[in-house]
Amino acid sequence: MVFNHFTSRISGFSTECILPRKQDKAYWRPKLRVSINLTIDLIYAIPHPDHSVWEADLHRAVELNVPHISAYCLTIEPKTAFGNWLRKGKLPAIDEHFSAEQFELLVTWLQTHNYEQYEISNFARPGFYSRHNTAYWMNQRYLGIGPSAHSFNGATRQYNASRQCAVCGFPAKG
Repeated sequence: MVFNHFTSRISGFSTECILPRKQDKAYWRPKLRVSINLTIDLIYAIPHPDHSVWEADLHRAVELNVPHISAYCLTIEPKTAFGNWLRKGKLPAIDEHFSAEQFELLVTWLQTHNYEQYEISNFARPGFYSRHNTAYWMNQRYLGIGPSAHSFNGATRQYNASRQCAVCGFPAKG
């Protein structure tokens, strides 16, 4: 089995980011230099007075020479921490105009820096398209490893537990 792709869900590089991820963002600042087909997932439409945090995230991703970038619009689901924050007024609703502007910044910035948009949320340098993503759209077999990873064996689709504790055999906390 050959692995050609590794995804790291870092959300963004800003210490101002409100997303409750457990990774140490300081790790990514000076050390990451990509020599494999690494994907980073970035989240846009995070409430902020302007686009400065998003622009800094895009600048940093390009500066790190990451060959593949997936970017997703923040969504707030009712039965999540963000949903509770929204209901309690601790988090503003996502502004669709703000979100659209950030998507346009994303596309323009990455195209300017030699990334090709090959799916709505996926951008890659030439030769670094995700085989998994491409196989998905061509109905080919693929194997996903890790929390929330999806696989297709040619007949059925499977997915892994969404929480790391469930993968390790520990019960998920609600």
